[in-house]
Amino acid sequence: MNRTMKSFKSIVLCVALAVTMLSGCKSQQTEADSVMEQVDDESYEDELVPLKTDEEGNPELPPIEIVGWLPEDFFRECEKLIEKKFPDRIITYRYIAKTNYSSIIGIELAEGRGPDILFEDKAIIMNHARQGYIIKQNELGSMYSQEGTSNFVYDGDIYAIPGLCQYSGIYYNKTIFEDNGIEVPHTYGEFLEVCRTFKNLGIKPLSMGAYQWDVVQINAMGYVTAEYLATEEGADFGEKYSKNQGGMRYVWAPYLSRWAAIIDEGIITKDMLIEDNDYAINEFADGQSAMLCGDTTSYTRIIEKSPNLKFAMMPYSGEEEGSELLIGGAMYGFAINTNSKNKDAAQEILELLSTYDGQRAMWQQQRGSDTFLNGITFKKPAEFSGIEDIIQNGRVYMPWAEWGYASGAYMEFGINLQKYIRGEASMDKILRITDGVARSLVINSG
Repeated sequence: MNRTMKSFKSIVLCVALAVTMLSGCKSQQTEADSVMEQVDDESYEDELVPLKTDEEGNPELPPIEIVGWLPEDFFRECEKLIEKKFPDRIITYRYIAKTNYSSIIGIELAEGRGPDILFEDKAIIMNHARQGYIIKQNELGSMYSQEGTSNFVYDGDIYAIPGLCQYSGIYYNKTIFEDNGIEVPHTYGEFLEVCRTFKNLGIKPLSMGAYQWDVVQINAMGYVTAEYLATEEGADFGEKYSKNQGGMRYVWAPYLSRWAAIIDEGIITKDMLIEDNDYAINEFADGQSAMLCGDTTSYTRIIEKSPNLKFAMMPYSGEEEGSELLIGGAMYGFAINTNSKNKDAAQEILELLSTYDGQRAMWQQQRGSDTFLNGITFKKPAEFSGIEDIIQNGRVYMPWAEWGYASGAYMEFGINLQKYIRGEASMDKILRITDGVARSLVINSG
């Protein structure tokens, strides 16, 4: 009997929420001998590892569980690669929405259980590393750029290998723009005017999965970063915030008030709070809106839905031309649970992901992203040509990555921005709450 087994399932865990909760990285593209010009469906040619079985012919290894907040199709090509390389591995991928991820995984790890491999980000890894929940990855991490691993360092040690470098911006439908004689905006004022024009034409200006707090906060962060955080005046905000020096409340207030015009003018609406990323992507791909708040993980799903759609990505912007930038970086990484019963097998999977084939498998579902693995670059699809100069000039930022223990407050920021959209909180209240959470996180870290 063939004992090679395959199991790929998605278990969506959602914590029931009240209706009130409806809800940089400049890519270091190292010049390499091998540059991926085009991804195709060629099979992997690595030598297979023999199937290991017990005396009864059953696979020796129990299932290896990987848990993350990216949709299950993110891991589709990785699963094929792992199955090809390690036919004795049984892999399951469990999806947990980002809104609930930290609390669910935190409980599992605290109880000495949980997945073998888990997603980490800047906001949660320091707590997991400090508690001893995950193991060090210094040797494997040395294969990646410091820019990629810096988000996963605690007390001088690397605890996760970075995933791909993601970029968040605004996708736009080139056909809708061209048919209505509208030019791509280069400032926030121009962007708002474009949105008004589309509204007057009866075209939905913008799709946004505002059910997800991180989508909302990234959109707001784009403007605040362009106008303040990426300027000389705001360059040290993150460092100060990590030390409980100063806060958002008075400094960010004028910038967020200006950004909020996108809500006050009905471009981002309450209805969007029940629309997740899948809904927003499908709406945009079907030509029902002119623009989409998205990132490089959105790209493959757009072209799978509408292969002939003419679209591209534009950056976020401030009030002046030249302020354009992207929000992005090492948004996720892979760590191994200290209590995993499959540590050696899990480590082999991380080592496989840290190869050209492993990076390529991830990239096939996130085209437009870059790799942090030294010696490899990917050629982006043409739809990203408009952001290439932004990336090369280093105008890619992940502001909360500089906040230290306070970085966890970015979730509170996003959740409370959703309340602003619903008309349940003022900007002043949002900033006061976020500052309070940040202070508590820093104080409790010691």
